[in-house]
Amino acid sequence: MGIVLGAIDTGFLGVAALIGAVAAVPFALTASLGHQDYVWWLRVLVTLPFVLTIPPAIAYLALNFTGSTTFTSRSGVRREIFTYVPLMAWCFGIGIVLSIVQRLVLNLGG
Repeated sequence: MGIVLGAIDTGFLGVAALIGAVAAVPFALTASLGHQDYVWWLRVLVTLPFVLTIPPAIAYLALNFTGSTTFTSRSGVRREIFTYVPLMAWCFGIGIVLSIVQRLVLNLGG
């Protein structure tokens, strides 16, 4: 796995977000395939919160281990945090907002 992910030019949190995206696939597929009677845009609306919230959550958990090895530098950890944390926060926030919109649409008869 390290060889495959080593070819991608991302930091520790980027690799964790990729692993989170792989972990989100079963949840997204279950949500999408569990609602075959929905129209396509509503199935996408049901699926997107999983795709947007699980990878940042797993990357945040990995963030706790950034800098815990002997070969990391303080500047590298700082650069990685300032690069990925805003993206993680935006993705998670958009996923939460979409989840609320999804509940509203489904409760209002969408």
